[in-house]
This record gives sequence, structure tokens and C-alpha cells, in this order.
Amino acid sequence: MGELQERHFISENNRKILYTDTLQKHEVYSEVDCAAYCARNDNCVIATFDQVTLTCYTDVEKNTSLTTGPMMNWTVLYKIEPKDKWWQRICYDNPSALLNCLPNEEIMVSAAIYGNLACMSGTRLSGFPNCGKYVTETLTNVCNRKETCAITVNSSTFGTTNCGGSENLFVDYECYAADVTFKHSQDDNR
Repeated sequence: MGELQERHFISENNRKILYTDTLQKHEVYSEVDCAAYCARNDNCVIATFDQVTLTCYTDVEKNTSLTTGPMMNWTVLYKIEPKDKWWQRICYDNPSALLNCLPNEEIMVSAAIYGNLACMSGTRLSGFPNCGKYVTETLTNVCNRKETCAITVNSSTFGTTNCGGSENLFVDYECYAADVTFKHSQDDNR
């Protein structure tokens, strides 16, 4: 699982969701994999991971009233929602563009497509263009964890396509509080 999904969670060591019988069960390799299962389900807001059996339990009904309690070798994962969600079209005739978040927020790129995209300001991308490619990883490497990010929209940045030139860029990104990281709280053995 990539850094993007990792940053959607804060974990708390040595705690678990006490009653897991109504949760979805997954065999996983790590708590990061457990977070990935929760991240893929919009209704999941909390998960718990057994570090001994490598078992993950995810909430599937946006049940925020689940009870947690102390338990050695378990982790509770809380999904963090972004402060702001943004999208932007960057046209070839404006080759230098800027993604930005508010002060003390960080960019997290969700998706980016480079190709023959109509460059109509104020409209979201309705589907994959007839000619283009995903450049999410490229943009993630350049912009994630920055408050602002300058982008040069050209083939030097995103490579060539068979689209015939004049490629545009569509970016979907979110802004998270700069201090939200995938971190562990102090062990809690109450």
C-alpha cells in the first residue's frame, strides 16, 4: 500500500475494537494492509488489527459507536478525512501551474491524467479521455506532503503520448492537516 492511504489513518497501539463479530474479517500481512481495506470502503471509519494472527477487522457500516479497549498486540486504526478536496485542469497553454493547500496543510494527490483532455475551466473530468495516460505516481512523487507544488505540463515531466501534442493535465488532490501522519500513539495499558 502506498503512502497516500497510509496518511489517511492514525493508529493507537495496544487497543482493539472489543466486539468484532459484526465486522468484516481479512487475513493481511501488516496494519498498513489493514488500513488499505478500510480505505477502499467509503463506509469504513475504523479498523482493528491483530498483530499476532495478522487478522484485520474493518467496519463496513460507518459505525462510529464501536467500543475500544486495551489489548496487547492489537492496533486500532482511525480513518482521517481530508480538510479539503480539490481538482484542477491545467492546460498546455499555461505550462506552469500550481497546486496549493491552505497554510499548515499538505497536498495528497489522488489521481492525475495527462492527455487529450478538453480544457474547460470549472468542469470535472467525466471519464478517461480517448487518448491519455495516468500520471498519478509522477505527480505524487513531486507534490505529496507539500503546501504548494509547481507543475510544468509537458512531455519532459509526464513523458510522451500518441495524442498529437497539446496535452492537458487533470489532477484530483486533497489537503490534509500538516501534522496528520500515520503514527502510533503512546502504548495504552489502562
